[in-house]
Amino acid sequence: MVRMDSATRSRRQFSGPHFEFIAVAGDNVAGDAATRRRVRSHAMVDYRRRTAKPKRKEKASPLNEIDTTSPSPARAIQGKQESRTDVDSLVIPYGRFSLLDASRSDPFGTFPIDCDRRTRRLWDHMYDGTCSMFRTMLDIGFLDVVRETIALSQLLSASSQHLGHLYKGSSTDHFRYSIRATTLLQQRLQDPSTCVTDEVVIAVLAFCCYANLTRDPELLNVHMNGLSRILGSRGGVQSLDSKPLLRTMLYWVDVNGAYLQDSAPRYQQPFEILVDRSMLTTSSYQFSQSLDDNTDGDAFVSYIRQSLTELHMIMLSELTKRDLWYDILFPGFHISPILHVLLSQNRATVYVSMNERVVECFRLATVIYLTELRGKFGLDTIPGLLYGSKLLLLLRNMDLSLLSTSQQIYLVYAVEGHAADGNYSLC
Repeated sequence: MVRMDSATRSRRQFSGPHFEFIAVAGDNVAGDAATRRRVRSHAMVDYRRRTAKPKRKEKASPLNEIDTTSPSPARAIQGKQESRTDVDSLVIPYGRFSLLDASRSDPFGTFPIDCDRRTRRLWDHMYDGTCSMFRTMLDIGFLDVVRETIALSQLLSASSQHLGHLYKGSSTDHFRYSIRATTLLQQRLQDPSTCVTDEVVIAVLAFCCYANLTRDPELLNVHMNGLSRILGSRGGVQSLDSKPLLRTMLYWVDVNGAYLQDSAPRYQQPFEILVDRSMLTTSSYQFSQSLDDNTDGDAFVSYIRQSLTELHMIMLSELTKRDLWYDILFPGFHISPILHVLLSQNRATVYVSMNERVVECFRLATVIYLTELRGKFGLDTIPGLLYGSKLLLLLRNMDLSLLSTSQQIYLVYAVEGHAADGNYSLC
């Protein structure tokens, strides 16, 4: 009597062992050779079933073996219909829609990198709300898109850099993540089929964000030059018009980078996006005249004062409805448009006419005032020192007795008016 053949093995798992009789003729109770092989086969099958070891789970791929070309669990949910570069249409069950506290990432979400303790801490730091850059990325949805691309390593590098600055640590592991991100980016750039994809644009934007976070204008300009060439190969910045998330991130990176070094922004403002997201009227951020003569200077000062008045009214209204200072996206859609106008104007030095110097003082003081407003939302205010030093230099080399009445009014408003408005109306 032996166990049944393989055809009944699956039923045996639920109903217990089954047996069958094997007929033996004559005195040969052990059976012939074929019968003995059959008995031994059944016995070995049962032995292997009882002594089988549980299958080991597939080991998570290390950080330096990330392959973003393979579908992630989030994309599998969508039937794998999206391509690797169509990041704007990703539906990721993760991030700001999580039921967990905002300071922790979702432990049930996909985690496409090696889950060692240090990496996990850097991952959670991107969600703990202590970094204004990550808060902005999270609220706008950019962080959830980046985690599915090669740019993830660069964000981990930024997280390490900020964490070390926050706790005055000396860890240098941000170099390891940054080098890995650079290697992955170079691989994409060397492949003609992937050199100008959305994933490459996202990766370069992540590098630009890192440069802004570390206040490194030279590094930022290198990445922005590369991004300009990539966008040029795609047909220009207009190629991002159908991808509002990427266009918004490009706008903020551009304005923040220009603000960091007091240079003119590279790209025009995304008016279609601002119309939908900003409460400012379009006339508050469409000034395009240059400061070449007295008339343009007067028009510029009047225009900026009207824009600031509108901004004040919006902020006062919002403060009666909610705690505005926790809205990290508000500066990007309401302060950045005015800042873009200020940074787009020509600069004046101590060697130009008095009127141009007065208007330049007004421009610098306005940027300082907007810097203080940005600081109330938790944004970096250190770049404001650059504008303060320039303003002080101009004032020291200016003979106030030669100023006309209108110039004196502009100068007083520049130095005292903004601060008075801020201290009385908004603080």
